[in-house]
Amino acid sequence: MIIPNDIYRPYDAINASLLKSVLSHSYHKAIIPINPTPAMQLGTNIHCCILEPYKWASDYCRLSDGIDLRTKAGKAEKADAESSGKIALKADDFDMIENIAALTKSYS
Repeated sequence: MIIPNDIYRPYDAINASLLKSVLSHSYHKAIIPINPTPAMQLGTNIHCCILEPYKWASDYCRLSDGIDLRTKAGKAEKADAESSGKIALKADDFDMIENIAALTKSYS
């Protein structure tokens, strides 16, 4: 069963956000990053690709192979992709996420 992110996030149950708020009031505070780390963002992207494939197809796009985001051409390609409301990912990251999703689906 696929649960869209907009339904999952506000669901009244224990989740990471609730645990973070509990820990912020506890005596021994845990060190939990507030801003998403690259690993957290990768996990979010993999989650979307596997559990929300329709959203993955409409909201994400793959940048050209070997694009260097430090160059004018790279920055322009990324800005062009993001101006249409898409989340632009480098080709290696995009391909890795799709491969992980394909492997995951092959085991179900």
